[in-house]
Amino acid sequence: SAYSAPAASSSGVLSSGRPSAPVFSSSGVASSVRSSAPVFSSSGVPSSAYSAPAASSSGVPSSARSSAPVFSSSGVASSAYSAPAASSSGVPSSGRSSAPVFSSSGVPSSGRSSVPVFSSSGVPSSVRSSAPVFSSSGVPSSAYSAPVASSSGVPSSGRSSAPVFSSSGVPSSAYSAPAASSSGVLSSAYSAPAASSSAVPSSGRSSAPVFSSSGVASSGRSPSPVASSSGVPSLGRSSAPVFSSSGVPSSAYSAPAASSSGVPSSGRSSAPVFSSSGVPSLGRSSAPVFSSSGVPSSGRASAPVF
Repeated sequence: SAYSAPAASSSGVLSSGRPSAPVFSSSGVASSVRSSAPVFSSSGVPSSAYSAPAASSSGVPSSARSSAPVFSSSGVASSAYSAPAASSSGVPSSGRSSAPVFSSSGVPSSGRSSVPVFSSSGVPSSVRSSAPVFSSSGVPSSAYSAPVASSSGVPSSGRSSAPVFSSSGVPSSAYSAPAASSSGVLSSAYSAPAASSSAVPSSGRSSAPVFSSSGVASSGRSPSPVASSSGVPSLGRSSAPVFSSSGVPSSAYSAPAASSSGVPSSGRSSAPVFSSSGVPSLGRSSAPVFSSSGVPSSGRASAPVF
C-alpha cells in the first residue's frame, strides 16, 4: 500500500499507524514508530506507528522516537533515531548515536543514520534514511518514498516513480530507479546503499551502487543499466553498466561497497571496493581496492591497491 499512513497485516494481526517510514516485524516481535511510512506485520505480531518506536524481542520493552523505520527479523528489535532503544535478549539498550549500530546475534542495535542498512539472515537493521531498507530471508523490507513490491504474501508499499520487481517472494523497492531481483535477493535503489550477506550488517553512505552475489541485498541509484549474470540483483545509479559474473559483486560509481561472502563492506569511494574471501574491504579511494585472501584492504589512493 502507498500513502501517508498505510497499514498492512499478513497474518490476522492488525497494524495501524501514521508513519512516514515503515515499521516491520517478522518473527513475533512487535515494532512501532512514529513515521510517515507504512507499517507491516508478517507473523501474527501487530506493528504500529506513531511517535516513538518500541521493539522488544524477549520480554524487554524498548522505546524510542524515530522518524525512520524500525525492523525486527528474528526476535531482535532494532530501532533508530535520536534515542533508540533495542533489546534482543532481555537486556535493554538505549542510546543517542549519529551513526548506525548493528547487531548480528542477540545484540541490540540502534542508530541514527542517513544510509540504509540491510540484513539478510535474521539480523535486524535500522536506520534513518531516505533510501530503502531491505532484507532477504524472512526479514521485512521497507522503503521511504520508494516502492516495495512483493510477489508472495509479502506486503509492499511505496511511492515510486519507477517500477519495482520481485521474482521470488522477496520484495524489492526503488526510488525513481528500477529494482530487480532474480533469486530471492532484493535489490533496491537510492542514495546510500548498504549490503550484508550473512547476519553481518554493513552500512555506508554511498551514491554508488552496491551489489551482492549470494543472498545479499544490493542497492543503488542509477540511470543506466546494471547487469548481473548469476542470480545476483544489480541496480545502481551509474552512467555505465555494472556487471557481476561469478558470485563476486562488482559495482561502479561514486562510492560502491560490495561484499561477497557474508562480510560487510562499506566505503565512500569513487572506485569499486571488493572483497573475495569473507573479508570486508573498505576505502575512500579514487582507485579500486581489492582483497584476495582474507585480508581487508582499505585506502585513500589514486592508484589501485592489491
